[in-house]
Amino acid sequence: MADTTLDLVFKFILGLSALIVPLFTVYLQTVLAERVEKVHSLVNSAYSVQLKLTASTSRRLAAFTKLPEDEVAATLAEDAYTDNLASQKKAAAKE
Repeated sequence: MADTTLDLVFKFILGLSALIVPLFTVYLQTVLAERVEKVHSLVNSAYSVQLKLTASTSRRLAAFTKLPEDEVAATLAEDAYTDNLASQKKAAAKE
């Protein structure tokens, strides 16, 4: 029995969707990967700013109070910021 026009149209649509769906999936994965990278960069930037602010504020507090525990806290905050910068540079070098 010969295919009707409707059967042929249905087969054409199925064949076309078999081509389009994988291409669209790849497109979505590419767009998603780009967005994830942008969000990751934004989060890293905000984290770096927060570490810098914490280090700066901790150092000012230590200078004001002259307490040993504030000096330790300031040093730890500065170390965290320095470590973050090193990690950022290492990650940027891989790209």
